[in-house]
Amino acid sequence: MAEKQLFHRSIVIVLSHAALRSSCHKWLAELFPLSEIIEAASGSEGIAMVAQHPASIVLLDQHLPDMTGITALHCIRENSCSAAVIIFSVMNEINPANLLSEPGAEAYLSDADLYLKLPSIINELMLKRDFRC
Repeated sequence: MAEKQLFHRSIVIVLSHAALRSSCHKWLAELFPLSEIIEAASGSEGIAMVAQHPASIVLLDQHLPDMTGITALHCIRENSCSAAVIIFSVMNEINPANLLSEPGAEAYLSDADLYLKLPSIINELMLKRDFRC
């Protein structure tokens, strides 16, 4: 059983695949009913959403139509010092060891790990992060 959400936070899902984005939205809304879930279909849209709705958590796909997740991460970091960013890939090619030199994200998940690990990572981040500059 999933852990209960402890605080009101916003979660921005940046994922180009509409069906997966919608499914992820519904799943996260069930797990985190006190959170506002915001969707974006591209890196530039995600960056704009984080700027308009300061996010606590940004779930960022590595493969976006207009940029990589790493590029979007850098743009988000320039505009939001407090958002916790989790990068994932539905292509299952993410190897966290390869990304250790890429600072800025709190976690890197493959598709296989997403549904198993994401709820506890989000809860942990919500508990330990001060989401202010």
